Amino acid sequence: MKQLRAGWYVNTMNANDIYWNVCYDALVCYGRVYGTCNVVSGCKYEAPNGKQFRLSSFLHNQRIAKAMNRLSMNYLTKLQLLVDRTMLDWEVDPVEAEADDKRWNVMYGHFLEYGVKHNGYGDLYMSYILHLADTTEIKLGKWLLRQRQQYKLGILPQDRLDRLQVLVDQNKLDWKTTKMFWKKPTQLPDSSS
Repeated sequence: MKQLRAGWYVNTMNANDIYWNVCYDALVCYGRVYGTCNVVSGCKYEAPNGKQFRLSSFLHNQRIAKAMNRLSMNYLTKLQLLVDRTMLDWEVDPVEAEADDKRWNVMYGHFLEYGVKHNGYGDLYMSYILHLADTTEIKLGKWLLRQRQQYKLGILPQDRLDRLQVLVDQNKLDWKTTKMFWKKPTQLPDSSS
């Protein structure tokens, strides 16, 4: 870890700045190995110390923050150096975007299946993991939380927003709760009493 912290670490840094700089250093290491910092979707990078970083998520978040003018000047300057050296593109590769769309559609399908399987009811918490027959684990709760976060930030792509909004309009999904979940219907009193 010390080799990743070389040149920027000071004891007064907050945890977010430490995490950002470690991810940035891992991105640079990835670039040295593969000749580009434009990591592919789903990419994890193992640093020389054995620590793994989800570089695709890190880079995706930086691109979104830049597009929304929410990337700090310090972070922007560091990433722009990679752009200037043609190691990084701010725009997303169309192939990567297509893969992201396919992955989103698969997750959306799992979400709809969850709603059908649970008769459209039941809370879907952030920690919910869907276990497929082939032992694949799908972090459906985290996927749904990301959709809600992107919605709140106004960066959820329109086609995705439209598809989720249909569920909101049907009272199956609520954007405004602390947990995004399928709503339960109001229980009616038993008419026989």
